[in-house]
Amino acid sequence: GLDCTALQNTDDYTRGMVIMEYLRQHLRSIKDVGREHIDVLSKLVKKGQNFTYDLPAGAKVFFEYGVLRTGWQDPPKRRNADGSFNEARSDNESKSVKNENGVYFSKDELKTAGAAHFETGKFSISLEIRGFSSSQIKDIPQKNYEKWLDYDKINKCSCIRSRQTGDYFTIEGGHRQKFKDFCVNEKIPAAERDQIPLLVSGEHHILAALGTDRISVDAKVTEQTKKILVIKVIPSGGNSHYGR
Repeated sequence: GLDCTALQNTDDYTRGMVIMEYLRQHLRSIKDVGREHIDVLSKLVKKGQNFTYDLPAGAKVFFEYGVLRTGWQDPPKRRNADGSFNEARSDNESKSVKNENGVYFSKDELKTAGAAHFETGKFSISLEIRGFSSSQIKDIPQKNYEKWLDYDKINKCSCIRSRQTGDYFTIEGGHRQKFKDFCVNEKIPAAERDQIPLLVSGEHHILAALGTDRISVDAKVTEQTKKILVIKVIPSGGNSHYGR
């Protein structure tokens, strides 16, 4: 997505040019996108309020929590076989943003609902918010297909998607580890890497690689944790022992 925090305070011309370039890079075609569309988007971004805007040829633009993203009224199906998540579904469609890059959900809306469920082309993924006390530390599952994360450490808007260039985990000492390096270290075949669903916060910060044992340090549950996000992932075939 395009972080528009700085754009909101720049001049209209520059803001419009940046938005146009972003659309050029992320839409299949912008031949039907005119100056009038860019002007509307520029004004909406400047206001800073969440919105959804329809573009020609079935394209859509989503603006949520300062981040601009593209999507489609009817998500493309061509990438379904390679493990990407354009076919994701949620129990509550109004509380998620679905596009060809993944499923985006709001932390606040998830808190209101208490739980959510996503069906992807290869996985069934459930999210649930629970209370937590230090006495439950010993109960943290060591299973690859179930993860507990500290809910209060998660940013407002997160995404479940397949890998992208630039994705990373946070590790001890505040350092970063690229997702690619993690896969190499764990000897995960290149053909399988696109099939790993990632819970991502912001642009490229991976909170958890679902189906593996990896969680970013800054999302881990501690004795100070008060609330947790429970994530369960099951392959569409029903074998819950997916993972390494």
